[in-house]
Amino acid sequence: MQKPTISYSCTSTLNACHTDSINVLAFSPCGKYLASGADDGVVYIFNPRQGAKFMKVVAHHAVTTLAWDPTGNGRLYVGREDGQVVFLDIHDSGLSGSFKLPITSDKSESKPAIRALALDHSGTHLAVAKGRAVVLLQSNGCHDQHVPFAERRTILSPPAVEGLSDEIPVPHSVQFLTYDGDILLIVSYLCHGIICVDSAQPREAVRWHLVPPSYRMGRPAISPDQTLLAVFNCLDGFDMYSMGSTVEIPQLLHTFRLQVTKNILLPAVFINDGKSILLGSANGFVFFSSIRNTASKRELPHSRGDIIQALAYHRIGSVHYVATGTSEKGVDTYIKIWKAGLPSRKGSRHLSVSSASHDWMNNNFARTPTKNAAW
Repeated sequence: MQKPTISYSCTSTLNACHTDSINVLAFSPCGKYLASGADDGVVYIFNPRQGAKFMKVVAHHAVTTLAWDPTGNGRLYVGREDGQVVFLDIHDSGLSGSFKLPITSDKSESKPAIRALALDHSGTHLAVAKGRAVVLLQSNGCHDQHVPFAERRTILSPPAVEGLSDEIPVPHSVQFLTYDGDILLIVSYLCHGIICVDSAQPREAVRWHLVPPSYRMGRPAISPDQTLLAVFNCLDGFDMYSMGSTVEIPQLLHTFRLQVTKNILLPAVFINDGKSILLGSANGFVFFSSIRNTASKRELPHSRGDIIQALAYHRIGSVHYVATGTSEKGVDTYIKIWKAGLPSRKGSRHLSVSSASHDWMNNNFARTPTKNAAW
């Protein structure tokens, strides 16, 4: 069987940190930080190079999503299960504050959860999937930390899907794209497919609507060059689509077939500069494959039966990093950090994140006390 040319080795296993399912992992734009959020209501920020904890922040509610400001200012937005968005600043003693977003949503939901966050490349547009709605916001330009964004408009629902007239649309992913100067928003729904919306229009301007092949679908991954889309189809694996135009519905290229035995949504992420796709797992078998050859696979070993629902990737220079996080393991929850190109060796480095951390503000990684904060 042909395999991708690049290989990864596990450099760190981060345990003794989260005590409940990890929902999200996210590398900072510079790649020096790895943030994690989980059902235990805690956000950790790690040094992926050293495999050490840099900061712990108690959010008091399950953390459902994370989004780094893409401008590199060190701000991390945190979406919570109670419907609030809070943020922290790693350059300002760990905690900046919280704010109540001016978001309108279905009043029938007492505390609609934040299911997804995304910022455009300039950091001036924020998309929030909250409850049944997707809200588009724009920076107010006054640098007010309590209300840094003002609401522009709300996307209440996708186009109708045959057979789902009684099903409530549940948005669970938002992503910005830039195409020929236009800022577009990709919104995925649990049961109603994926839509592409022109974010500059005052009302819904749906460019295309991809109807799911099954009753449900996962959160899509989009390649760095914005030409491919991969998504878990909940039937037989991950579908790869071609995104040749912003006005044409993506076309199915092929399927990375898996034996789907559990009712679990699985993630995907493009790695190796978009040349490979890394797929989540419900049984511990995590692998990545060439985007062109579904038979080309390399495994990232995890414990048998482990559920991997959080993935992240970043490249720093010539070095590729991958992070994977587990679900439904309680106090045995762990994160693995992988690095490309390391010589294979027996075992991996296991670290408890309760040990001393390193200060990433200093290029020499001087020892500092671990930062802790709470909202």
